Order: sequence, then structure tokens, then C-alpha cells
Amino acid sequence: MSNEEDVFKAAEEISSETNLQIMSHSVMALKQYIEDRLKKDNDANPIFEEKLKSLYGENVIKLGNSSYKAYVYLECTEDLIEQGKDNFKNFARIYSKIDKVLSVEDDSISYALHLRITSHGKGTSSYDNKGFISESCGRFAVGHDIGHAVLNLDDLINDAVTNDNQSIIKEKKDCDTARHYEVDFFSYILSDLRDFYLLELDGKFDLSKAFKSYNYKAISKFLGDIVKETVFETLIDKKQNEEQFFNEINDKINDKINERLNGIEEVFKKSKKLYDYSLQYTMSHPIIALNRRINSKFQLDVDDKLEKLRNKLKKHELKRDSITLAGDFKIDIEKIISKYKIHIEMENLNNEMENLENEKPGINIHLISKEEHGEEPTIDCYNRRDENGKKNFYCFEIVIKKFSNKEKNNLCIKICKAIGFIYFGYKLIIKRFNDDNKLGHLIITDMQKSVNDFGLSEEEINNFANKLCNLRNVNFEKKRNDIKKETKLKNRLASYVV
Repeated sequence: MSNEEDVFKAAEEISSETNLQIMSHSVMALKQYIEDRLKKDNDANPIFEEKLKSLYGENVIKLGNSSYKAYVYLECTEDLIEQGKDNFKNFARIYSKIDKVLSVEDDSISYALHLRITSHGKGTSSYDNKGFISESCGRFAVGHDIGHAVLNLDDLINDAVTNDNQSIIKEKKDCDTARHYEVDFFSYILSDLRDFYLLELDGKFDLSKAFKSYNYKAISKFLGDIVKETVFETLIDKKQNEEQFFNEINDKINDKINERLNGIEEVFKKSKKLYDYSLQYTMSHPIIALNRRINSKFQLDVDDKLEKLRNKLKKHELKRDSITLAGDFKIDIEKIISKYKIHIEMENLNNEMENLENEKPGINIHLISKEEHGEEPTIDCYNRRDENGKKNFYCFEIVIKKFSNKEKNNLCIKICKAIGFIYFGYKLIIKRFNDDNKLGHLIITDMQKSVNDFGLSEEEINNFANKLCNLRNVNFEKKRNDIKKETKLKNRLASYVV
């Protein structure tokens, strides 16, 4: 960066992208939530291991590292807005993929589950005439897919593929409708919990009060299906009189309503559990924004490199074609050698271009919150290779210690400095990985020392961090003031206070 103005523009660039992000805290918390479940023998672990065997063979568990990783991505894509005007399912999607990862350092094999949530970048949140989150807005859509990841992780694992032609969670009418309604209510309560926090209401959010207020909405969603299902079941066994028939139908309908309401009450608890977990993932919006921006810049750099290689190849072709043989061996021998050398150089250029085009290297950035960690954030950088798609991914994980509300403001500026370090230093870190083909892992524990080691400017990073943090505070207050204007929402959430 050349001057302070450029540094501020960089912070504004990230801040602008931040405003497009939706439910980032929950998206970021989902990574650790899923990894924890993949470690449990009585949860997702057996299903994940069976899927690995079906994809990679029976010996996969013996040969691989059982420390499974998860990666969760949120993409807010503006060109999908038109498709999503009538139904959010047209523009919110969750994709699952399992890749086989080779360690650059020791060639050990491990496996990772990828979930990618795609939504539009406008109309982040809106509310209906009763103050409930609108099912047509981006926040509801993303919350819905987060709900699938929490409630239906088994399905996502079973449907996962091994390449970029990714699977998509099924939204068919013949699917279990109760399960589909449950993720709707997961999204409802996740949104309410976020707004409850923004509204700064005195007291705690009471799930039981919230559940009672949603009873009518829940019943209205699934009553029609229950009636059809129950009448069909009762008609099959028709031996009773008309009065018995209707009494039996009524009893069955009430039983099924209660059963589904009980299921939704459990969904509320799981939604709140993830939300409580997500409170330790402050600054998730700018981290996801940073990931999106840097990937765009990185891909532009790759495209620029490809263009330079193509131009270099054309020059070699012209040089090769300009060499004409005279028909005299003594004269031509040097020309033949020159042509051969050019041919070898051209082959090397073609191989380099093919590798770049095929591998399409990318960057992953996550925030990790741990119970036990130092007071200062660290940045865990590593280089991994997806053996399915032959792609290299450069990963940056900002690791923080779990914090209290009193510690939050101080931590935010520290995270902003880590974001600044990655923003200004990611190319240098990647170069270090590429220059040493056995270097696959690098942990930044002392930010100031690493700034000097990589030749970065501490002043630039500090200015960037302060600007980004200030913009974050301004945007947060604006969001808070906007939500306070939603009177019906505010009154409804105030009724949940205990």
C-alpha cells in the first residue's frame, strides 16, 4: 500500500463486502459444531466413515487420519436475486462434498467435509405484517440451510460427492415434510435470537414463550398434510361406523399435531444451542468478506499469470517458426539445437499453464474459538491438496480464546489486525509455501515478529484494523437502529422476556 488513503480504501472494501453477508456468526460456528459431531462415535462419525468407505474403499479408515475436518462457506451471489423473488429455495442452496486431502509435509491422508451455502446478497432481512422474519428474504434462506446442516447432517453426508459437481439437498414433495418444516422453524428462531440481541431487550429469551407464540404458525404449516395422511390411513382400515371413523381421525390428527409440535420444540433448543455457540464468533462478517475478496484477487492474479504465460508461449512460437534450416548439417545443427531448446521451454510453459488451469488454487479463511488458547489471536496457515480435484488450498484459521462480553471490544481490534495481516501478507505466505514444497504448516503466534519477518508494515496493518473496526461499529449501530424501527417484531420479542 502506498499511503494511508489506500489502506483506508482496503478497509472500506472489506467493510462493503461485509454488508452483504448473512448469518455469518452461525455459518462460522457451524464448522466447529460439525467437527465435534464427526468425532462422536454415536453421532455423525459412523455415517461419515461409512460414506468414506463407499467413496474410497474399505481400508480408508486404516490408511487415513481420523481427525476429520469440516469447512463451511457462505456465498452471497447477486446474480441469483431474480431467481429467488418468489421462493427462497430457488436461490438458497446447501452443497456437500468430501475430499481426500494429502499433507504437503508428510504425505499423510485425511478427509474433509465441505458444506457450501449459496444465497443472494440483497434483501438481507425483512419481516411480515406480524413481525416474523419473511420467508422470502436472505436471512431466512440461509438460516433454513444452516438448519439442514444441524438437523439433517446425516443426509448431507450421504449425498456428498467428491468433485465440484456438487450435490444439493433434496427439496422434493415426497421427502419427509415434518423434517422440512423443522428447518423452517430452526431458521425462525435463529433469526429471533439474533434480533433479540440487536434490540438490547432487558432479560433473557424464554424458549417456551417463543414456542407458544409459534404454535399457530407451526400447525398452519403442517395441518393440511396431517389431515390428508390421517384420512388416507384411516380409510384403508374401514370397519367402524361413521361416528367412530371421525372420532378416530380426530384423535389421530391431535396425536400427530402434538408429536410434530414436540419435534419443533426440540428444534428450537438445537437452534438456540448453535446461536449460543455462535456468540463466540465475533467479527465473522468481515472474515467471510475477506475470504471472498481475497479469493477474487487471488483468481485475478492466477488469470494474469496465465495471460503472461500465453504471451510468452506465443513469443516462443514465433521465435521457433522464424528459424529456417539451410540444408547444410554443419550450419543447421545449431539451429536444430535452438529449436529443441525452444520446444522444451514451450512444453514447460504448457505444463505450467495446464497445472494452473486444472488446479485452480483457492483460499479458505475461518475463525476458530477455543476454550484453551492464549490471550492473543494466532493465525494457523497451512497448505493442503485435494486429491480428487488436484487443487491446492491455502488455509488461514484465526484462532481466538473464548471471551466474555467485557473482553469483546478489545478482542475485535485484535481480530481486525489478524484480518489486516492476512489481507496484506497472504501472497507472501503462499510464496513461502510454494518455495518450500515440504512446508505445509505455519503458525503465526507473534504478530509483531511475523510482520517484520514478512516485511510488512505494522503501521499499515494498525491503520487498516482501526478503520475496519470503526466501520464495523458504525454498521452495527445502523443495523441495531434499523431493527428497533420494526415495532411488531420488537413487541413480539419483548413478550418472550423473562
